[in-house]
Amino acid sequence: MPKLLPLSLFLSGACLAAPARPVPKVAVLYSDYGNFRHRDDYDARLADLGWPAEKVENRQLASFAPRLGEFDILLGTALYNLGSPQDLGPQRDALVGFMERGGAVVLTDVNYAEHVRFLASLGEGYEASVEGCRHADTPADVAQPDHPLLTWPNRWQPRAMWTHTRTGPKWQVLAKCADGASVWAVAHFGKGFCWLSSFWPLDAAQLTNVWDYLRLRRAGVESFSAEGWDSLTPEVCHARFVLRPATAQPVRLTWCVEQPDQTVVRAREELKGEAGGALSAGLDLVLGRRGLHRTWIELGDPAKPDYLSAVHEVRLPELMEATLLAPAYRETLPLGLPQSGAKVRFTAYPYGVDLRRVQVSLELRQGGKSVARKAVDGPVRQEESVTVSLPAAGLGAGPCELVAEAKRNNALVAAQTWMLQALAARRPQVVMGGNLETCVDGKPFFPIGVYHVPDTALAKAKALGFNCFQGWGNSVAQARAQLTAGAKAGLKVILEMSPFLRDSYKRDALLAVVRALKDHPALLAWYTVDEPAGQQHAWCLDAYRLCRAEDPHHPVYLVMCDPSQFGRYAPTTDILAIDPYPIAHQPIRMVAAWTQAAQRAVAGRQPVWVIPQLQNLTAYTDPTKGRGPTPAEEWCMVAQALIYGAKGIVYYPWDDGPNGLVHEPALLAEMPKLNRLLARVGPGLAASERTLLTDADTPELHAAMFVGGQRLLVATNTGDQPATLTLQGRGALTSLRGDGKAWAYRGGSLTLPLAPLEVVVASVKGG
Repeated sequence: MPKLLPLSLFLSGACLAAPARPVPKVAVLYSDYGNFRHRDDYDARLADLGWPAEKVENRQLASFAPRLGEFDILLGTALYNLGSPQDLGPQRDALVGFMERGGAVVLTDVNYAEHVRFLASLGEGYEASVEGCRHADTPADVAQPDHPLLTWPNRWQPRAMWTHTRTGPKWQVLAKCADGASVWAVAHFGKGFCWLSSFWPLDAAQLTNVWDYLRLRRAGVESFSAEGWDSLTPEVCHARFVLRPATAQPVRLTWCVEQPDQTVVRAREELKGEAGGALSAGLDLVLGRRGLHRTWIELGDPAKPDYLSAVHEVRLPELMEATLLAPAYRETLPLGLPQSGAKVRFTAYPYGVDLRRVQVSLELRQGGKSVARKAVDGPVRQEESVTVSLPAAGLGAGPCELVAEAKRNNALVAAQTWMLQALAARRPQVVMGGNLETCVDGKPFFPIGVYHVPDTALAKAKALGFNCFQGWGNSVAQARAQLTAGAKAGLKVILEMSPFLRDSYKRDALLAVVRALKDHPALLAWYTVDEPAGQQHAWCLDAYRLCRAEDPHHPVYLVMCDPSQFGRYAPTTDILAIDPYPIAHQPIRMVAAWTQAAQRAVAGRQPVWVIPQLQNLTAYTDPTKGRGPTPAEEWCMVAQALIYGAKGIVYYPWDDGPNGLVHEPALLAEMPKLNRLLARVGPGLAASERTLLTDADTPELHAAMFVGGQRLLVATNTGDQPATLTLQGRGALTSLRGDGKAWAYRGGSLTLPLAPLEVVVASVKGG
């Protein structure tokens, strides 16, 4: 049994705040595949983490190997040995020595034989082979649920990929696909390790886990877990820790919390037990302040810890928290929208404080005068909420203040003020409504767009039900011509200016286009750049600010193709557009997964638009192979986007050389039906409150109820087997797809059968 020495709890001054946490030096291994397609994948992530890095091409690894001792992590990018593949076996001694001294070899995208063939050279039992996997994009079975690589300090759920790995007995499998083969595996060498991942790229949280696990091993700790250390309250806080040391030496564990006034509270225990045995400790801290706290863990001598965890920020809420729900779009109140107004949610966090007789109020002020005010009884219980709304009527154009207050017996409990902008109605004007729905000149507009339409085909696109298209604005003249052509065809234009933000930032050229054409009636949005990465982030942010400053009457649109970067780029745009293309290489539920990821990134503050696939991806390299989506698949992709809250649909592409809509006769024939339904229900869906009816327990079933001007159900089955959706309520459903289908609730429930890829869009009548 471990020996637990007495608990020590004390306060210390600001001079004893969190010590500097060491950062790793990373060698990034890449290949020339696809013109160095993945060489720069980790630039932004490593820069955000503050980790210095050096890039090493696979062809240079032999000459680079003697320098491995300068680094902490060797990180393989996607396709790191697929271009100009090298036999990495001769580097065996250098790699093993690097790991034994405390280095980590992290190999992602081990979906190719060229990536794993050399592992057999590490020794008997380290061999690995790659096989195709039928369970791509499904949650993996976590074989080691408490392993630090998956849990510390960030917990995450691995997913299967399009291949899996069969590993030798020296590999510890952390996660498996449904076939029982490895998705993630680790092998230990001295103080370091080698990690095999079918998934790529690793995000900042996963990279942090790699570094923390490596530093734990260097500190003589084989495993570590903690609960409660980052769940703070303004009362007594409790955390529990479990670790497994490599030796029988005592381990000193310290839990630290820096409070808003920079005083640091610490709790400490010293644990002693057998090597490899589990040691546990429960620590308590007393916090008496609200606001921003910083919490971290130390192992070893407090003066010079052997291990220092990442510092986690925790904000302890005030007695009453006010959250601005509307306006979300640019914190702007468009006076041309009849439902324009402000909405604030008040949430109570008493932690034992009596909040009875508290009143909350919301007030709009302009020019030093009160324009509108509303007061109601406030929430009382822990995390109870009350929402208060005010109309924008009565405001004039210009700045205004929104003031939220909570008072008890006229004494102020909490207050918050937002500076808003009341935007005068004008033509042309494109803004987002209270639910982030698009409004053009004060009227609802659900974008149904398409990429790469030649001017000669715009009339046909209009006839197929499109109401907007992506046009090019690489110069003032070209942009004006595209907008003029769109206006002639009765179509709005998403004006793409990507060349201004490609190899260099051509700010003056971008500014010239915005200034010249911001009043054109066909303009729907400024499309600053397509699929940015790396150094383009700073350019995107500046371009967004430029467009906002020059033109408050049109949104900015930007497209991302990397879910791990959705959150990073969300602040550089008004509309976050995403382009998941699953056909025919990924499960079709990829659309749902990406849309959900985008919604998490924008956190209800920005609209997400989805770009469904029309093209045969394989045709880019061989027009005789592959296929585009079927009509059923297209319906399914669009339905997934709507279910998870897409506020616009912009297909890709009309014609992209060897592929696109015009190359797919079946899709071309189906598009009018699909677009007619979108035109009919899209504006209502976008403006409605949405409630998901399915969750991760049914990964192939997707459904949502929309409540606004009418109640609408959208549901689809992304699986290859029939499924059923059970609904609770009364009344009946009537299909809006023109197929004559209807369903009635019986005994308070309704069972809706869904064939593979089937889509139901139905109106809901009754309770």
